[in-house]
Amino acid sequence: MRTLIIALAALAVTGCTQELPASRLEVSALPVASTCTKLTGSSLGALPLAVEVGGKVVRFAEWTSGDAVSPEVYGFAAQLPEGVSFMVDAGGQTFTGTQSRWLHPQAFAGAHAIDAVTFCATATLPALAAR
Repeated sequence: MRTLIIALAALAVTGCTQELPASRLEVSALPVASTCTKLTGSSLGALPLAVEVGGKVVRFAEWTSGDAVSPEVYGFAAQLPEGVSFMVDAGGQTFTGTQSRWLHPQAFAGAHAIDAVTFCATATLPALAAR
């Protein structure tokens, strides 16, 4: 019954008026959940640093800074577990990636330092049993 209600709600939202018999309803995509952890402030540039996200651990190996005395960072290297991605916010721009190293594409020539890094782990949830 729950599956039928969800399907009818989805049809109402999309504006589709075709009715499908309940026996023909199939779910082709499994639900996905994301868990995210955001780093800001003094966490940026800190070593050692291990961040838990969705039961996985991101371990930082290094930060790239403009000079030896500035707390501003422009890149990082980390052990990134499979299924973990990141978003880097720097000067109003957002960059995404899944690789273990990231450096601002403009390097140090006019690049804005990192304001925040958000790591997200995605997991596929088990399919709901038909009722």
